[in-house]
Parts: sequence; structure tokens; C-alpha cells
Amino acid sequence: FTGDQIGTMLGHWLWERIGKTCGQPVAMCASTVSSKMLSAIAQTEGFHFEDTLTGFKWIGSRASALQKEHGYRVLLTYEEAIGFCCGDVIFDKDGISALGVMSELAYHVYANEGSSLAQHMQGLYDKYGEFVSNNGYYICNDTSIPL
Repeated sequence: FTGDQIGTMLGHWLWERIGKTCGQPVAMCASTVSSKMLSAIAQTEGFHFEDTLTGFKWIGSRASALQKEHGYRVLLTYEEAIGFCCGDVIFDKDGISALGVMSELAYHVYANEGSSLAQHMQGLYDKYGEFVSNNGYYICNDTSIPL
């Protein structure tokens, strides 16, 4: 799975398990270079979503402000380059908490739905739409061209 697919599955899972019933407004953030699928889920499901500048310095700062200044419970922040923050305790990349949440999701999908994560992701596409990213690099070996 790509970072965007993982971020989407984490965000949707956290919304379904915590966000719908937490009793306060929910927010999620992703860097502007990340997929817009989580934004589409937010629009459909009714939670707040924000794009941020790239990097967890910006993502975490915005999540903290949403919590402190606006009263949101921030359930997920992520960037497509495989950086995830699940929860609202520390707004920085935390692969351990993301692993725990993804493991819980995987167990539920396999044990309770008799499905795979790939099928689960396809179900999200079916419900919210297909979103595609095509990231790449440009290499310039000509040192006479100013970058």
C-alpha cells in the first residue's frame, strides 16, 4: 500500500471507531502533497479536514492549534511519504501508534469481515471515489543549469 492508502484507511478507521461517538468535533490533517481522499471522506462523513504545508513541523503545529484554539479532537495527521500520527497526545510522526491502529484494523477486516485490506481499500474507493497519485523525481545531471 502507498502512504496515501494507509493514511486513508487509518483515518476512516479512526473516524468509524472513535470520531463518530467522541462527543466533540473531529479534525484530521494531511500535507498538501497527500491524497485528497481523506478530505472527500471528511466532506461525506462530516468531520473537519485541513491541508497543511509539507512536513510534520507544519502538520503537527496545525493539529495542535486545531485542538487548543478550536476545540477539535484531532484523530489523525499524515503525509504521503509514510508519516502518520494517530491520536492527539503528541503531534509528531509515530510509527508505533500507527502500527497499533493498523493492526487493529487489519484484525477486524480479516476476522470480522472475512476480507483483505486490499478489498477493504477497494470498498473505500467504491464509497468515496478513486484517488490516484503519481509521485516522482526529476534528476538533472547538467551542473550548468541553476536549480
